[in-house]
Amino acid sequence: MGAVSQWLVYPPAVDLANTITAGRTGKVDHLSDRDGIDEWVRAEHNRIPDVVAAGQNPGHLRALRDDVYALLHAAASGHRLPGDALESVNHASRADPIYPTLGPEGSPDWKSVRTGQFNRFAGAIARSAIELAGHSNRDQLSVCRAPACGMLFVREHPRQTWCTPACGNRARVARHAARLRHGNKA
Repeated sequence: MGAVSQWLVYPPAVDLANTITAGRTGKVDHLSDRDGIDEWVRAEHNRIPDVVAAGQNPGHLRALRDDVYALLHAAASGHRLPGDALESVNHASRADPIYPTLGPEGSPDWKSVRTGQFNRFAGAIARSAIELAGHSNRDQLSVCRAPACGMLFVREHPRQTWCTPACGNRARVARHAARLRHGNKA
C-alpha cells in the first residue's frame, strides 16, 4: 500500500476515501487485504478516534469507505449526492451521539453516549464527510486532475487543481508530451 501514507494530511473522510486510487489498469483498493488495512490503521492511529476498531471490522470499513468515496466524489464534482451513500453516512453519524466536555485544565474532550468502538470510528468519519460535503465547504473539496491520480483533496486556494506538487509536475509533463506528439504528427 505504501502510497496511501503520503496522503494522510487531509480530513479523515478524505483520507479514507483516498484508499481507492487510480492505477494503470483501473482503480486500486488499498484496503482489499489485511496488510493494507493494518497499514492504514497504523498510519491513522493518532488522528482518528477508535481507528483500531475499523481494522477489526474490514467489511464494515470497506462499506463505509465506499459510501464516503461516492459521497465526496459527487460533492467535489458538483453532482447530486447519491441517496444510498448519503443515507449510510447519516446513519453512521447518528449511531454515535457525542458531546463535548471540558477537562480540569481547560482542554476539551469528546464523550460518546455509545461504547461501541466501531460506532465511534464510523461517527468520526461520517462527521468529517458531512462537513466536507456540506454546502459551505463543498467548494474546497476537489478531485486531482493529474494523470493516473484522481485523489480527493481540500484546496488551499481557489485555483489549485492538483493534490500535490508532484501531481502538478506529472500533469505538466504529460501536457508537454502531448503537445510534442501532436506537433510531430502535423
